[in-house]
Amino acid sequence: MLTKALSLHQQGHLAEAAGLYRKVLAQNPKNADALHLLGVIEFQSKNPSAALALIDRALRLVPNNPIFHSNRGNALKDLKRFDEAVTSFDRALALKPDFAEALNNRGLALHELKRFDDALESYRRSLAIKPHHAKTFNNRGLALRALKRFDDALASYDRALALEPNYADAFSNRGNVLKDLKRFEDALVNYDLALAIKPDFAEALNNRGTVLQELRRYGDAITSYQEALRTAPEYAEAHANLGNALRELKRFDEAIASFDRALAIKPNFVDALGNRGNLMKERKNFDEAMADFDRAMAIEPDNGFSLGARLSCKLSICDWKGLDDEFRKLADSIAAGRKASEPFHVLATPLSAAMQ
Repeated sequence: MLTKALSLHQQGHLAEAAGLYRKVLAQNPKNADALHLLGVIEFQSKNPSAALALIDRALRLVPNNPIFHSNRGNALKDLKRFDEAVTSFDRALALKPDFAEALNNRGLALHELKRFDDALESYRRSLAIKPHHAKTFNNRGLALRALKRFDDALASYDRALALEPNYADAFSNRGNVLKDLKRFEDALVNYDLALAIKPDFAEALNNRGTVLQELRRYGDAITSYQEALRTAPEYAEAHANLGNALRELKRFDEAIASFDRALAIKPNFVDALGNRGNLMKERKNFDEAMADFDRAMAIEPDNGFSLGARLSCKLSICDWKGLDDEFRKLADSIAAGRKASEPFHVLATPLSAAMQ
């Protein structure tokens, strides 16, 4: 029965395979392979908590199986428990040092921890074992982009695409690097190539919209965001970006509705709060603007844009309370190399409220 279940699993018939794994476990609750494989199906079905519980039961029975530890790491990674995921991958690698897939997935967990150099080393080790793995080259590109090594990132995506020419994610990620380099037309070409392969690729549609917006093609940007949202209605970033494009066309009520939708999905979305606040300030609704900026600052106190926008709003309503301290925080944020305030007139304002 287990062999038949595994065959169905490998063919992608997850529900039927899961039913057979459960029958195996009804007969023998201590069948570690059935527990593990049922956990893999839960992981594939986007149920990482259930996957983790099943794989942990399998590991209590067979504690030295590297595949079990690696898949445990994958479940922990999906649960955003990245430090624990790295520990599980390390355990898998202690048992099987040439486990290329564990090294690749370890790199992804390290990336989430912003340990980009360590992630690169993990990808290097993986590629030394499995040098023709397109996904590892793609993931390597993500880490190189995070380190602003843009030319190296493009080269890594090119290697991925040489190995797998219809790799939509690599085209989309390549587009992201070209966008960073302000090569917007080239970025559009890459997003369109990704979408030719995978038309419902919401992330590529969203990023395509941001490039169209950079090119001031706001109507086309709105269409791209709307297509992303038809595919992924709960995509908070696409709702927020749609709000920005609508604001540029002075469709303010629709823009506010888009920001509100983004925040309903992702309440701690600092950029959406800041952009909503700026729009409220532009419409002279200073109370709501200040409320948005205050929420943004409570979530991310060192965000230079939020601090600068809040200061600008306070100046607009001649609220001088606490300005000295807030200007110092803004100056410290800029000195630390964080993104500077908008609008720029805040930067030219005297640093003492007494001078107002």
